[in-house]
Amino acid sequence: LNTTFYDQSLQIGVEPDRAKNLASHAEFVWKVRHREIVVDETYGDLDITGNITIAGPEAGYASINANSIDRVFDVHPGASLTLINVAVTGGLADSGGGIRVNDGHLTLINSHVRQNSADDGAGVYANESNVSISGSTLFSNSAATVGGGIAIFDSTLRLANSTISGNESFGSAGALFVDQWSTAALDSNTIVENHATDIGGIRSSGVTEIKLSVVAHNTHGGSASPDVLGRFESLGNNDVSLRYRQRAGLRRANHHSYRSV
Repeated sequence: LNTTFYDQSLQIGVEPDRAKNLASHAEFVWKVRHREIVVDETYGDLDITGNITIAGPEAGYASINANSIDRVFDVHPGASLTLINVAVTGGLADSGGGIRVNDGHLTLINSHVRQNSADDGAGVYANESNVSISGSTLFSNSAATVGGGIAIFDSTLRLANSTISGNESFGSAGALFVDQWSTAALDSNTIVENHATDIGGIRSSGVTEIKLSVVAHNTHGGSASPDVLGRFESLGNNDVSLRYRQRAGLRRANHHSYRSV
């Protein structure tokens, strides 16, 4: 795995004492030279133990591929990871196939999380953490239990100007799962064409605020709305497909478009 820390080349797997724990003693900014990086099978996932920013090329993305060996990133307690113009792919784990965050911070800017698999939170899994995602896409991730795209537990999520599409869960919440101790704020997003056994779109036991967003054309095998179920505060100008509005629990404000399915 070749990346650049300022002008120095760093190889993951070749220098595990330095590279395996990516930010154990400083705040680093990496600029990734190469278009595709593959996680070394000897050392597994990339552990984030400090504050690190990884930036891909200004034109296009740098792909970091776990090649189904392990998850891609594991953000440890107290650590912070920021990804800019990065594609996270090929992760496989029990939780957070793409990225797992435990008591840490995650920021995604103009990035992709795609084709990862896990029991919970196939794309992104957060526990007691803060997650901010903007201008990004989560697609083609697959969960066995909850949260094909994202699953958050006792965490906060801010999702803006992003797309969650083509994800699946063989349990619940093909796109996004929000547990009862979590909060989510969704602004100007497109959440479409996700699938789950139960609730293809968003399942929110905690409070999810939503505005200027489309949540539609998600599918599932249940009888309620395939798009949303749970506790929502609508801040206006949403396009949400509902089969049973009352059960879905989306509080209606002015300037909404609701469509029967």
